[in-house]
Amino acid sequence: MSRNFELLQKIELEREIRERESRRQLELGLNPIGCEPSARHGDDAQPRLPMDESARAELNKLVQHLFIQPGASRAVVFSAVESGDGCSWITARAATTLAARVTGSVCVVDANFHSPTLHRYFSIDNGHGLQHVPPHNESIKACAQRVLPSGNLWVITSASEQLGDEKWVSGFHQRAGEICREFDYVLFDAPPLALYSDAIAIAGAAADGIALVVHANCTTRDMAKKVTQDIEKANGRLLGVVLNRGGTAIPEQVYRWLQ
Repeated sequence: MSRNFELLQKIELEREIRERESRRQLELGLNPIGCEPSARHGDDAQPRLPMDESARAELNKLVQHLFIQPGASRAVVFSAVESGDGCSWITARAATTLAARVTGSVCVVDANFHSPTLHRYFSIDNGHGLQHVPPHNESIKACAQRVLPSGNLWVITSASEQLGDEKWVSGFHQRAGEICREFDYVLFDAPPLALYSDAIAIAGAAADGIALVVHANCTTRDMAKKVTQDIEKANGRLLGVVLNRGGTAIPEQVYRWLQ
């Protein structure tokens, strides 16, 4: 217990340091850490995903755990417990980390139609994406945008203007399997499970399971346990729990905390 308390104290201190640094950069007229530049369109998009060495090391562990080790997954749904837990942050960085470690094609999909953000992280346009999925007889890769410098990383934005259209969302869940067949690895950024069941639906239709994102200073234990129970009731597979502290993933430790 004391070790966990010390960890949370360290997380809070680092968060305060980052906030002070962001305010200082704003005063100097610079882009603060975590802020995204304006989106661009085309195959020359460059992601702006700053990470310190500690975050980079932990993201490598996460990618190893989910995608690289023997018997690992090819398609994973990332979903937070609650809004603001940092799921898109984790998903985007996990995708770039994976693309740097494998030779196969990697695709990250913005399946959060309620609050799409991945296009900002990758500095690409959100005007062309899942809402423009081609017919079944055409490659679904046509709605993806390639991201440099890796060359093997693709992003499919939501391009969604039909947030309340349940029929359209259900149709995407059914076609998610096509994305998984088109690319070697797929990461879905899904909306928070405390609000929507999209992550469970996508995992059941196409993915190997769910990586649950919790925030060290915000996510409540009761809500996290409720969400894991919802996954179990739906016969879903929980691949691990990711602790977001602005750059650190500790799957095994937090998974024990939930249990």
